[in-house]
Amino acid sequence: MHRMPPMAAAYIRLATKCGLLLIITGLVWTILFMSARYTYSLMDRSVHNRLQRANDSTRQKRPWRLLSTGNDGFFHLNGKPKRIISGEFHYFRIHPAQWEDRLRRMRTAGLNTITTRVPWNFHQRQKSTIRFDGTWNLSDFIHIVHRLGFLLIVHVGPYIGSDWELGGLPSWLLHDRQMVLRSSSYPPFLKYVARYFSHLLPILERSTYRRHGPIIAVQIENELASYAHHDTADYITQLLQLVRSHGIQEPILTADRGPRLRQGSVPGALSTVTCPSSVDDVTAALFDLVSFQPGQPRLLTLLDHHGATGWGEMSTLANNTSAVSVDNFRRSVDLVLSWNASINIYGFSGGTNFGMWNGAVEQAAVQMDVPRPRRRHDKQRHLEVIGQSIGPTLMNSDPQTTGLTYVPVTTAYNYHRPPIISQSGHTQFSMKFHAFRRLLLNRHLISRLQTVPADPATTTIGVIRMDHQLDWRNILQLVQPIRLDSPVYMELLDSGQSQGWIVYRTRLPPGGSNLNVSGTMRDRAQMFINERHVWTVYNSKLSPFRALLNISNSTQGESTLEMVVENMGRSSMGLLDHQSKGFQGSVSLDGKKLKTDWEHFSIDFSTAFLKAIRQSRNWIPIVRPWVSSQGQPTMYRGHFKVKSLRDTHIDMSKWTKGVVVVNGFVLGRYWSIGPQQSLYVPSPILKHGLNELIVFELERTLNAKVKFVGTSFWSSHRHRLATGS
Repeated sequence: MHRMPPMAAAYIRLATKCGLLLIITGLVWTILFMSARYTYSLMDRSVHNRLQRANDSTRQKRPWRLLSTGNDGFFHLNGKPKRIISGEFHYFRIHPAQWEDRLRRMRTAGLNTITTRVPWNFHQRQKSTIRFDGTWNLSDFIHIVHRLGFLLIVHVGPYIGSDWELGGLPSWLLHDRQMVLRSSSYPPFLKYVARYFSHLLPILERSTYRRHGPIIAVQIENELASYAHHDTADYITQLLQLVRSHGIQEPILTADRGPRLRQGSVPGALSTVTCPSSVDDVTAALFDLVSFQPGQPRLLTLLDHHGATGWGEMSTLANNTSAVSVDNFRRSVDLVLSWNASINIYGFSGGTNFGMWNGAVEQAAVQMDVPRPRRRHDKQRHLEVIGQSIGPTLMNSDPQTTGLTYVPVTTAYNYHRPPIISQSGHTQFSMKFHAFRRLLLNRHLISRLQTVPADPATTTIGVIRMDHQLDWRNILQLVQPIRLDSPVYMELLDSGQSQGWIVYRTRLPPGGSNLNVSGTMRDRAQMFINERHVWTVYNSKLSPFRALLNISNSTQGESTLEMVVENMGRSSMGLLDHQSKGFQGSVSLDGKKLKTDWEHFSIDFSTAFLKAIRQSRNWIPIVRPWVSSQGQPTMYRGHFKVKSLRDTHIDMSKWTKGVVVVNGFVLGRYWSIGPQQSLYVPSPILKHGLNELIVFELERTLNAKVKFVGTSFWSSHRHRLATGS
């Protein structure tokens, strides 16, 4: 038999191998192509287009690239009915390095839209500077939303509510004593809004759906009709015209409670409804919306029945309340979907009020659940004057009392209790998260349940001993005081202080006995005479107060009086025109009004203040064993190392009240009255090697130590609950 030449056989083998390789390569590419098509089909095709500026010819060729409202009760996107399934995401409450992680979790929940709000005060902290760049870059956030395949609804305000400081309005507006907020009746307010919008709206217009971006709608204001201004319609109309003047053609939304829809609506804007998450409330809200604008798209924003958690409130994280909350949430969402309505779930992703950006609620008949003093170190009665040995008397029975109770919001903002996605991104064991996904699947709004990412890893660092302290006198030496004839609110200072503490200091003439402090104080004050603690008062009733103190035993010769007043967060709803913080009134001694200079010190935890604190040469070593005593506010500093950059929590249950700073990043407030007893530390603020921890303690600490733990602590009285938040 004729044998094939070796060379020919080699060529045949080579050709066979090449053929097999081509076949395998083709199969792989085919599989990848089909997988990409399948993934692409789950998302809105238009949202995946690259963000770019569209020229005039493109706009003329594609006029249908717009979310529109039909007469069939649905939104229409590209001419086809579109059900909006949205969750609210507050980019300003989540570290930017964690935006994508949280948004991906929201994607696996089955959402097709993200709703966010833009807080004016967060981006214009001083009157002269408006910034949307830097760490919390708005354009970067929009780009991530777009890249992940979401549509986007943006609440531009100028008021956004959201339990945020002053509802998102800048506190420097209150420097003008005639200022009228959320109204067209005072032209300077609208002038400031127009200037702010001139920076914000061009950013949004470049990212609109018409321009191949994700933004399909813009909401102006928030529940304005409940604010009861006489010029609501005119004010909303002027805001609408401002938005349109910047080229935004997408639908403009307003949002109000059901009974107030008519008062809050104007021609040219689509009304949407907000309501608590009980079945009865949802039913009533949908009836109100359909009755008010029949045939128009129905969009409901679902709020939690309990709202945000406030300091001093009873924790609702017990197992029985959690089960009830989950069942109520499931039934309410199912009801909205059964009406073929679109839905936005407020606070879908939890967050943190970093810094001192927490707002407050002013409401009637709130039971503040204040724990009993701890035997060893927490003897202060927080909601009343302390220091009875000197004999103060607090008189809060003024006839002008508002009848409201002031409740500041906690640092943790896990809005739904329990949260859908917690502030630390935990979802795997969230019953609400999985109930929501199952509802969407059962109603064929999603085709399958996507794999949920594993919860972010946490670390337990252990106990850290604070090794240095900076006393009160040295803290004040780092601040340049402002001298005035009388004490004024922090907003009225030339520096326009917004947050933190304001310290008032003056001299008392010798020989006095009866000190009378009267006026308006917001929110919590500590008084010291010659560096000795006299009393502490927390004005939770929003009433003018008058404190009478017998200081005959505490003064010999000329004395120094200091009042340390804390802004615990401006209300995010209600009487916003009257949210000035600090103290303004008169101080008299034995019936004679003090006519001395008053020094005003701003302890605002700004970048400049923190830099001065960290670089101070007056830190002294802490002497052990530690002895707990009531004293003046003090800074404590310690250092720690981490082996891996993971999220963690700081247990502050052995401290009383203050603020924690890690590596120059202000985590937020702690307060022993609870229910929050720990602070969340996001991993992006940690670093390999040595990390710095600073605690500003207003009163006392048990042992000058902190403990880093893997989960958060929530406590009501002596019952402590460990959660996965």
